[in-house]
Amino acid sequence: RYPTYRDYSEIMSTPTTDSTSPITVTHSSSGATLTVYPYGATVTSFVTAAGRSVFFLSQEAKLNGSKAIRGGVPLVFPNFGPDPSGNMPQHGFLRTNLWTVTHQYDDGENGGGSAGIVLSLPLNQVVTSRGDPGSSQWAVAAADNTDNDNKKIDCTIEMHVQINASSMTQTLTIQNTSPSSTEFEFQTLFHTYFQVANQEALDPTKCNITGLKGYTCEDRITGDTYVLTNDTGDTGDTAIVSIGNLNVERVYTPPPSSKNAVDVTLMTGGGTTVHLQAFGTVNGKQVPTSCVVWNPYKEKAEAMGDFNNDDYLDMICCEPGLLTNIPPLESGKECVFTQVITI
Repeated sequence: RYPTYRDYSEIMSTPTTDSTSPITVTHSSSGATLTVYPYGATVTSFVTAAGRSVFFLSQEAKLNGSKAIRGGVPLVFPNFGPDPSGNMPQHGFLRTNLWTVTHQYDDGENGGGSAGIVLSLPLNQVVTSRGDPGSSQWAVAAADNTDNDNKKIDCTIEMHVQINASSMTQTLTIQNTSPSSTEFEFQTLFHTYFQVANQEALDPTKCNITGLKGYTCEDRITGDTYVLTNDTGDTGDTAIVSIGNLNVERVYTPPPSSKNAVDVTLMTGGGTTVHLQAFGTVNGKQVPTSCVVWNPYKEKAEAMGDFNNDDYLDMICCEPGLLTNIPPLESGKECVFTQVITI
């Protein structure tokens, strides 16, 4: 299933218990590196062979396991944003629990290939952020209720991330291991923070996103909904998405019968670019992939305890997700969701 790897149990004979120690993966033939924390299975750094650091990580980020890490690629499941029912915490439980490292490998030793790491989180090891025991289907009391075995939810999540000299591929696999009669609805997303050079995040000529033309935009700040066209783009004459002097939280949903994969290019300041692709399947069938663009801007940045006051100038979140028109995950089936970041 993976390239040649060494079983990580050779180093860790027991499940990971230290949430504060990052793990570094090195692609030996190129020198590219990846850093991931077992807490949240959060990738916090990808540095290419050319020395470019791709992800933003706030200097105020809490790296001690006390809260979700502010930066890198936090993982979102089973809900994106606040749960409409109010039964689950924002963005679910993946980013606030301790994962177990199962494999680490480096095919770069052979003059090419990739280096990577795999982490796993069974539902029975999710100890926090599972929601209200009285109403959430994900809560311990609901999911582990032995008096209702035919309906209880169970699942296992695996995160596999691999790098080479200039790209990173990250795959989240969610397996529904519930009894045969049980399916569950869900959302999932890579909450990817990209570093913007020279504090140019607000300059639409230096920091922007192309590739979302024809997508329906839901602006969660203004409440507006519109289709992104040449006339509605943020630069006035092209379908370009940028931040400007605004608190930006926009969800872009692909049009019906369109391609399901996200394929965008980001300008990230200083003349640098990033190519992002994302795609997913549920129950073996391809599903539409949305894209969220977020930047807190000045006032919200100042109100965030794990974010420097001017950090909003250094980052843009471009977050691919399976958010809309996603079928329930059937028992015995899986969701496979991938993002590919190329420099």
